Amino acid sequence: HNRVDTLSPNNGGVAKSKNLPGGRYYVKEVSAPSGYLLDGTIYTVDVTNGNSSELNGGGHVIAQGGQSNLYNIRSTSVTVTKVWSDDSGDSQDDITVVLTGMTNASDKETTKITRQATFGKTENWSYTFTQLPETDLTANTYSYTVAEPVVPEAYSASVDGYTITNTLRNGSVTVTKTLRGYN
Repeated sequence: HNRVDTLSPNNGGVAKSKNLPGGRYYVKEVSAPSGYLLDGTIYTVDVTNGNSSELNGGGHVIAQGGQSNLYNIRSTSVTVTKVWSDDSGDSQDDITVVLTGMTNASDKETTKITRQATFGKTENWSYTFTQLPETDLTANTYSYTVAEPVVPEAYSASVDGYTITNTLRNGSVTVTKTLRGYN
């Protein structure tokens, strides 16, 4: 595709193209404002003679009656920390953590976000998931949770916010002595 125009939003977040003849055009966000997610999706915009399209910021396109709006979604990050209650982290293998984001929207499966990361001693038992959306397209806020799907043998895992603590399970051994040949 040949570039027809480059749009930059004004202080109100509105960018307007030059006058374009009727036809099909493609819009792609090439940079996002600081703190917002870049949406690299290529959107189709049909312009008919006499109509114009306004683009608000960048993000997701919603077309309404000859006008196309791009909506930015603010980004956030979540830092997960791993704690070993017995200070055995130096001798442990890397772990895999799953981050899940859900909104209170009625169709939870379409707004569910799942990310996975593997980290360990090299990363000081900490990992930051970045470029996560704060909301979905209809402004429902995401709540993020973390889990460690596979806990090392002999440990149990507990989660407090974004901190996962592995605790060594203590056990006991019972020994029964049987004397033979003793009357």
